[in-house]
Amino acid sequence: MAPINYKYSLYCIGILIMPFYLTAQTPAYFGGGNTSGMTVTASSHMTDPVWATDPSPINTINGSGFDADYYEAGRFLMQATVGFNEIHIQDVLSIGMDSWVDDQFQKPISSVLPVLYQVGQISRDSCIAGGGSNCDRDRLNENVFSHAWWDTNMKNDDLLRHKVAMALSEILVISRNSRLGQNGEGLADYYDLLLQHAFGNYRDLLYDVSRHPAMGYYLTHANNPKTDVAANIYPDENFAREILQLFSIGLVELNNDGTAVLVNGNPVPTYDNYTVGEFSKIFTGLSWGALWPASNPPASVSGPAFGVSINYADFTTPMLMFDSAHEPGIKNLLNGQLTSASNTGLEDLDAAIDNIMAHHNVAPFVCYRLIQRLVKSNPSPAYVTRVVSVFNNNGNGVKGDMKTVVKAILMDEEARNCAYQLNDKNGRLKEPMFMHSHFARMITLERDQDNYFWNSDGFFHAATKQGVLKAPSVFNFFKCNDGPKGLIQDAGLVAPEFSILTQQTSVGYINYANTWSRDHNGENSRVFRISELSWDDQYVYWDKDSFLPYTHDTEAYINWLDRHLTVGTMSDDTRQLIRDAADAILAPGYLSTISKDRISLATYLTLISPDYTILR
Repeated sequence: MAPINYKYSLYCIGILIMPFYLTAQTPAYFGGGNTSGMTVTASSHMTDPVWATDPSPINTINGSGFDADYYEAGRFLMQATVGFNEIHIQDVLSIGMDSWVDDQFQKPISSVLPVLYQVGQISRDSCIAGGGSNCDRDRLNENVFSHAWWDTNMKNDDLLRHKVAMALSEILVISRNSRLGQNGEGLADYYDLLLQHAFGNYRDLLYDVSRHPAMGYYLTHANNPKTDVAANIYPDENFAREILQLFSIGLVELNNDGTAVLVNGNPVPTYDNYTVGEFSKIFTGLSWGALWPASNPPASVSGPAFGVSINYADFTTPMLMFDSAHEPGIKNLLNGQLTSASNTGLEDLDAAIDNIMAHHNVAPFVCYRLIQRLVKSNPSPAYVTRVVSVFNNNGNGVKGDMKTVVKAILMDEEARNCAYQLNDKNGRLKEPMFMHSHFARMITLERDQDNYFWNSDGFFHAATKQGVLKAPSVFNFFKCNDGPKGLIQDAGLVAPEFSILTQQTSVGYINYANTWSRDHNGENSRVFRISELSWDDQYVYWDKDSFLPYTHDTEAYINWLDRHLTVGTMSDDTRQLIRDAADAILAPGYLSTISKDRISLATYLTLISPDYTILR
């Protein structure tokens, strides 16, 4: 919808078309930007400072009042970013989506670990200044990681890289809902690993994830021993099972379009328990690559060694292979491949990762999940097939090239063609943390003391059941084939995000949307809550001052909301509901004003509307 409703500002319009021009032009049409040789006059020309453009009479036919390109750029960034603002939309409009993706590939990585250390130091300083004790903790916990992640994603330029990293974090899952919650350094370093490989090769990602200490702890293959029959000791199978089931090939053989291969009507398993046992031997002999100095290891622990306790582990250094603890001999891998009996532990690991990557399933398994996380819940078989072909060959004979895969997903006709938005199978429910991050990135934030935009998301997670690296299990917040019973399942569709949309979490999100938009006792809306870093709670606020002029024209502010939050998808019903509710505010609330109350209510209703919560 246009930012200005011209029917209220232009009453009687006259159009003069030069006859000789009309007969000469091919094709013979006018309007939609074709205004050559035309003069437009109006009996009235009204302007208003809150309108985005001047409603000049010529604008009725020159196309300037149409925001289709702007809306499509916003919809594209909904898919390609954790959050964005008007500047980013203008970047897309100026260079085009294709070039924007290429430019994002070149952006420097904005890592989270360095920010975590900065936040940790500020936390220590605040603790000391407040007269606290035990301010020099040896580990920075999950709350400091959360602050660092949010700070990074409110300021960074490598928007696409972080969105892909978040998608990968929901495939190759580790979680704070474990002892990792006490190890913010490990969480930040693992997330940074996903950032580093977001535009790399999936094979290298699998290899480095296998050696990351956070994954080694979470899926228990750190200090995984070789077989000792006499002592009844056998390799731990946890990581071996999940790297196959959840990170690479899945449980059943797949066609290139993501559908299951059927034999006599039954799916074909990709592996069995024997295969898991053989892979578990691969992941023996790994232990911490370095000791954490601040953990003050005893004299008996002088350096890295197999069996060293997690208490002394440095979670920012890849695990080392200790061949004396690695299972020797031949291992039987997928598709009948055998490892060499003479392999070292790392040679076994290399062979196993190559064996997994060579499996036919990797491309459809991974691509389907990436499409779900970036674009839509129910990609068509043709869409999956197109992306799979790129995963299998980037044009230079390379398999697993993430740059070409990500670009293929975002630029595919099923992601970009407007016709697909009208299809009932198109779209997905947005994840709560991305609804938060988009809104926070789009508005102007302020804080009195410094320019950090921190967020302790523990309360948000409790309300919505979602937080960065905080899934309830290795199966993520939801499974890719989840969907609510009823119309969606009956239609053979999935809607994974609805698994965490319950009576409790829907109200939890609604309450947070109210907090983000509503003023508090004369203060501006609280978008972020800062806690556990200082001796009193602090907040990051939404600065609404620039919006105050909008409130004498409700339609102008609704147009702003549609332009920036619902990217042109706000329905007439939603518009009318917001218009009626805002116009009904005729007296200010406690320590507020009518203008602020109208902005707050209109924003709140937009944030909880299906137009905002569903991405089509």
